[in-house]
Amino acid sequence: MSAASPAVKPQMAATEHNQSVPDPIAHFKTIPWCAALLADKAILDTVVPDRRPLPSGESSFVRKTMNSPSTVRACVTFIRMVKPPRAKPSAASSSSSPSASDTTGSVSPAGGVPPVVSTSKKNEKKESGDQKKKKALSGSEALLSGGGKENGEDMRNPFLLFNALADLGADLQSFVGTMHGGLFGVLMDEVMGTAANFQAREY
Repeated sequence: MSAASPAVKPQMAATEHNQSVPDPIAHFKTIPWCAALLADKAILDTVVPDRRPLPSGESSFVRKTMNSPSTVRACVTFIRMVKPPRAKPSAASSSSSPSASDTTGSVSPAGGVPPVVSTSKKNEKKESGDQKKKKALSGSEALLSGGGKENGEDMRNPFLLFNALADLGADLQSFVGTMHGGLFGVLMDEVMGTAANFQAREY
């Protein structure tokens, strides 16, 4: 019997989102590391946040002040399944002698890195190159991966991870090339509020 689909509220990108970039999703797909995130098969939904002004003036700080070519140029949000953690290698497998095919320094299926027998500089350079290619997309990847029954996840209502990408302009800096510290609070407030609204029955 297949697992039940997660209860995710269907959303569509607004046709008139009022962001500075005409197509925010296409915009982020031109940035390699953003494109890699958006291509994740675990993604359930990708949304272009609506930045059209409200008649009441509500949210004008985000929808107007922080919505321009020199502040927040583009923004998209997406929700994905939380990936299960890699299995830890058993004591028997970690203590066994590596075979000839296990001496490349590549990541093993169990998540460990087999020891490299050869100490030649050529092999050391190859190992270094392989490690660079397999660098994680995010430094928080180990913290954000998890789930599974051992962590209290019920597949009838699985863990979901809410993500946001924002392209920030020069008018949001304090020191040259450094984002103003207060903006961290604004971004966190907006993302957490959006995540909460996504789960609400009505909003």
